[in-house]
Amino acid sequence: MLSKREWSAVRALHQKKKRYEERMILAEGPNAVEQALGAGLVCHLFCRTENQIPLPENVEPGVVRDCTETEMQRLSTTKTGYGVCALFSMPEEKNDLPAGDFLYLDHIQDPGNAGTLIRSAVAFGFSAVLFSSGSVDPFSPKVIRSSAGFIFALPLFQVPEHVEKAFASGRAVLLAEKEGAPMSNFSEAGEIILCIGNEGHGLSSQLRKKSDGSCAVPMEPGIESLNAAVAGSILMAERYKGRKGIL
Repeated sequence: MLSKREWSAVRALHQKKKRYEERMILAEGPNAVEQALGAGLVCHLFCRTENQIPLPENVEPGVVRDCTETEMQRLSTTKTGYGVCALFSMPEEKNDLPAGDFLYLDHIQDPGNAGTLIRSAVAFGFSAVLFSSGSVDPFSPKVIRSSAGFIFALPLFQVPEHVEKAFASGRAVLLAEKEGAPMSNFSEAGEIILCIGNEGHGLSSQLRKKSDGSCAVPMEPGIESLNAAVAGSILMAERYKGRKGIL
């Protein structure tokens, strides 16, 4: 059973302000919790539906709380709730940039799109995800869920100085736009930053000044556009195929 303090701690992490004040995050569902544990994040509280979820080896028994389904629903950010959720220390943003291709989310505000793009970035070998100011909080519970927990599998960069450092790293900056060229046209490019814009407003004017080219998903005429997560995922898949020499 949760104490009142623990109950309040979980509920507080539904809010962005509290997450960053406490430097804690809430992971919901077995996939997200498993990925967070696999990434080595410190688990401070592990809530499960009355022994129905086996206890992972790397969770200290002292942080485990067995809850009823009703209690788990009340803890959750969703209507139905999950059989498990856990509080973890928020991953610290690194100072050094990894090698490889980066994904840049330019004012992406929908948490479902952001989570899907992060998951695709991991699947297609991108090594980091950059967030512009004005984008959704990557550590919101819905982004974590939408990424299936793969948000913990690669570094994220939000600090403006770190993002600017990435753009100054010599990588080719490719904008995802309807009138762009196929990704295969950029097969000779070295490392890239693939930029995905807000569906309603597109890419920012500041970003356009940094552009080295535009890429697009070839499609039938009469289709106005694709969902940002769909388009970005296809472009990352095309980039992956080019790197691997897959036809």
